[in-house]
Amino acid sequence: MGIGIREIYMTTNSYIDENENKVIQEKMDALGITSLSHYLRKMATEGPMLTFDMSPLDEVAYQLLKIGNNVNEIAKRVNGTNNFDCSDVEYLKNKTEEIRELILKIYDDYKLLE
Repeated sequence: MGIGIREIYMTTNSYIDENENKVIQEKMDALGITSLSHYLRKMATEGPMLTFDMSPLDEVAYQLLKIGNNVNEIAKRVNGTNNFDCSDVEYLKNKTEEIRELILKIYDDYKLLE
């Protein structure tokens, strides 16, 4: 059987009004589904489909990457010179606090959606 070929067991007919059709189309658009048949099968067999905007986590990932790079640079310098600078620790504490605040803000924003 090729891709996209389905064995048809049965067909169904449903009647919906204009408002219901609009709601269904909006939900399909939000999920990126273009086929009504596909959407209805997915909803009937798998239940509600959820989408999440994960873009706020991009900033957290970026900040964590920067901290990781800074930790590596500090470790190389300390290992090479045996010189430890307290300002490095303070810098890392500040950056860690920024990330903590960012995570808490994201958490609070998602809590408001519930």
